[in-house]
Amino acid sequence: MNIRFSFSQKILATASAAAVAGMLTLPVLAATPAETVKLRQETMKQLGGHMKAIKGFAMEGQGSAEDVAVRAGEINKIAAKIPTLLPEGTGMDEVKDPKNGAKPEIWLDWEKFLKAANSLEAESKTLAAVAGGGDKAAIAAAFQSVGKNGCGSCHKPFRIKLEK
Repeated sequence: MNIRFSFSQKILATASAAAVAGMLTLPVLAATPAETVKLRQETMKQLGGHMKAIKGFAMEGQGSAEDVAVRAGEINKIAAKIPTLLPEGTGMDEVKDPKNGAKPEIWLDWEKFLKAANSLEAESKTLAAVAGGGDKAAIAAAFQSVGKNGCGSCHKPFRIKLEK
């Protein structure tokens, strides 16, 4: 079946898609820089909670492989939205907060930053898949890779070490 769209229908479809895409980031864009930093901190705490639970399974046998798969899926969802949580103007130089460790390098090398965020997304997806197999040793190895190549690829170049 050959479906033809008029020029105005194509414009309408493109505009609609752009509007939907814009609405996905609207809550962050509508927030003040300080509110965005708080949202980012809350989101990263959630990510850290998932990592801690997965570590409990990988290192101490707490929980189940199914729990790991679910939590890795949640990390994957968070990783996908990390770039929206770091709009320009929310770095440590702009928003003075002792827990805001976002270095200016994020915006100076945005492509490298996106690559790091994508790395966490890919590593967490791999962890979820490995967890589906139930092999504890493989899960532990995938978890270590998430920490080193996922979290670490962003934390080392783009975040200062925060005091606890």
